[in-house]
Amino acid sequence: QLSQLENEITKGPKALIIASIDGTTMADALQKANDAGVVVVAYDRLIKKTPNVDYYTTFDNFGVGVIQANSLVKGLKERFPNTKPWNVELFGGSPDDNNAFFFYNGAISVLQPLIDDGSIKIKSGQTGMDKVGTLRWLAATAQARMDNLLSANYSDGSRVDGVLSPYDGLSRGITASLRAVGYGTDAQPWPIVTGQDAETASVKLIISGEQYSTVFKDTRELAKSTVE
Repeated sequence: QLSQLENEITKGPKALIIASIDGTTMADALQKANDAGVVVVAYDRLIKKTPNVDYYTTFDNFGVGVIQANSLVKGLKERFPNTKPWNVELFGGSPDDNNAFFFYNGAISVLQPLIDDGSIKIKSGQTGMDKVGTLRWLAATAQARMDNLLSANYSDGSRVDGVLSPYDGLSRGITASLRAVGYGTDAQPWPIVTGQDAETASVKLIISGEQYSTVFKDTRELAKSTVE
């Protein structure tokens, strides 16, 4: 992407709209854009470590996290009304994506009071983006971490009741891990697993009951706002 960006700058555009893959590596290229008088718009993900971003368009990412956490709590109350504390594990997005911190902080604003009053127990003790972040948003990384969480914290016969997942791709990795150890039966019902982006594969999992929810963000509306 950086090579593409540098190539576009040489063509003398009036503006560049950039949906960054890694929002921390573009400082030098954006300095060149600024020197050339190019207007830079960061699309969806904030480009960091540079002053040369003129506009930023995105969704209410803190609000997305709030929605995910509210859905998690709603699902826990519906599926496990007589179980407290609820055993919940937390997953975050990629630490190099600024949005990931907003998703996580929004969710924690809802969950922290329930953690504090004992309604929710983070059995692994892993909280904070430094511990729960998932580099590059990779499903395989989320699945491997869920495998480790299960073997280290739930081999005593206890049950995972919920998993905060900020993105559908991670959710599918998480559900694959849960499926492999027998979740999805009457004795071991599916935990409440959240998500985001309404990807087709995850919508199918919601229909089948493996994933509980997702957050749909209409990128057509974001594109309109960017153009405006």
